[in-house]
Amino acid sequence: MSNYKTRLDELEGNAPGAYQKSGAVLDAQKALSDYEGKKPGAYTSRYQDQLDGLLDKLRNRKFDYDFNKDALYQQYKDKYTEQGRQAAVNAAAGASALTGGYGNSYAASAAAQANQQYMTELNDRIPELYQLAMARYQNEGNDLTSLYGLYQGADATDYGRYQDSVTDFYNYLNYLTQKENTAYSRDYTEWGDRVNRYNTDRDYLYTGYRGDVADEQWAKELAEQQRQYDATMAENRRQFDANLALSREELAYKQAAAASKAAGTGTSKSKSGSKSTSKSSSGSSAGKKTFSTPLTQQVAIDRALASRSSQPANAPLSNKGRAEYAAQSAAVNGLTGAQAYSALTRQYPGLSAKEKDAALKKFYG
Repeated sequence: MSNYKTRLDELEGNAPGAYQKSGAVLDAQKALSDYEGKKPGAYTSRYQDQLDGLLDKLRNRKFDYDFNKDALYQQYKDKYTEQGRQAAVNAAAGASALTGGYGNSYAASAAAQANQQYMTELNDRIPELYQLAMARYQNEGNDLTSLYGLYQGADATDYGRYQDSVTDFYNYLNYLTQKENTAYSRDYTEWGDRVNRYNTDRDYLYTGYRGDVADEQWAKELAEQQRQYDATMAENRRQFDANLALSREELAYKQAAAASKAAGTGTSKSKSGSKSTSKSSSGSSAGKKTFSTPLTQQVAIDRALASRSSQPANAPLSNKGRAEYAAQSAAVNGLTGAQAYSALTRQYPGLSAKEKDAALKKFYG
């Protein structure tokens, strides 16, 4: 198996899964959630009832002086009434003494005047009592206002403390939120880095694996081509060897027939020898032409067998080998040199002229 494939399988077996929050992120989120439950409620004043009561008093106050309801006036009234009565008694007694002890209108008038003097003094006290009542009203209003301010100040202090607690809450809430965001961002970034590294490594290994597959496929195809070529060449050699053996048998048969015929015509031996000499001389003369006449079949067969035996049984043929086998076949089958050259050119157009000449020289005179 490809090394890339092994490493790719191992890598994919350890592929990062979907993102899962780490313990640090979960702890930060829990701390944030728990703290959110501690948010301060709405502000409630401890002094609201007192403030409302004082405010109602201040709004509803109205100055309305009635000296008859004034306790101090009543004291003055009692005092001046008593003094007026005594003065009237004393005035009546004095008037009676002057008239010999008899009552008369003068005495009554003197008593009434004495009493009226004190009643006048009492009435003169009313403006003073009014001013005193007004002062008391104003002082009471000032006292209520001051008390309202005290309660209001205390409430403002409490509200300031409440606002501080709210501010502190949100400040710490922001801190916990930032902490949770930081933990999540760091955690998710690390997971993303692992995924990116995995994808990068996987792409690299997959590319290498595909390259190995392509190389293996190319090697298989090349091996198959070589096998088919070797099989073809082996079949060609087998057929050539079979044809060569058959040609040899035919030659042997012809030689035997020729010998039998020669034994039956022995009386004309000298003449035949003379003609044979003449034909041999003629053949020798023709054989000296470049690649025009093949060697005798026996010589061609012997040279073919010698060349064949020097090759390994399954060895692929080189250009030289292919040219020689073609030349052998042409010579055995009686083709002329020109015909053999044309046959080599048609069958193996890639052979050079030098390779064809070298092959033909081996089997043609």
